[in-house]
Amino acid sequence: MLDFVNDWGGLGLALFCFLAAHLVPARPAVRGAIISAIGRQPYIAVYSALSIGLLIWVARAAAGSPYVELWPYDERLVAVPAIGMLVACLLLVFGLTSPNPLSLGRSAHFDPRAPGVAAVVRHPVLWAALIWAGSHLAVNGDVAHLVVFGAFALLAVAGMAALDRRSIRRLGRPTWEQLARRTSNVPFLGMLRGATIRLGIGTLWRAAVAIALYALLVVLHEILAGVPVPL
Repeated sequence: MLDFVNDWGGLGLALFCFLAAHLVPARPAVRGAIISAIGRQPYIAVYSALSIGLLIWVARAAAGSPYVELWPYDERLVAVPAIGMLVACLLLVFGLTSPNPLSLGRSAHFDPRAPGVAAVVRHPVLWAALIWAGSHLAVNGDVAHLVVFGAFALLAVAGMAALDRRSIRRLGRPTWEQLARRTSNVPFLGMLRGATIRLGIGTLWRAAVAIALYALLVVLHEILAGVPVPL
């Protein structure tokens, strides 16, 4: 029993703290009380910093856990996270900087006829997390990483459903349906429903930031995750 705690306890504690830090503030009463106490912008800053710190802890704990192979490593699959993470970075940056009252974006200047990145996926930040988890799972076929990336993938999918329910309660179903008509949790379905995509200066700088973030993650991967990027 002691050996099990020593081997897996660090990963279990890291995952528990990460999940608790996201599930507890997800309760409207808790989140509202914190925002009332410190303000919305400080809350977002502190929550973001805490999430990043806990994510690094989980990644390093997984890298340091006992290696129990489930499927063999295949260097050809390195291309999966290499491509997947570029897509994830694009979705993350566009999702955090674009108006989207249906998800984690701001409400101002949202046009339901041309919903921007929400026409690709309604919840781009959560899809970024899902792609990150799924693409890394392809090249990490061991128990520790299956637990970690599987948990993050499930959390992302559950988060999409939770955000939809929260938005419907907040906006009312008729308004939500009007705003969400050209969006979907299924990639690109919003575009098939007639959403207009507008390209401009905002698209270019967001793409540039996403590419810079991708490059930074590659450079810092060993520091953040405890393992180098396979080359």
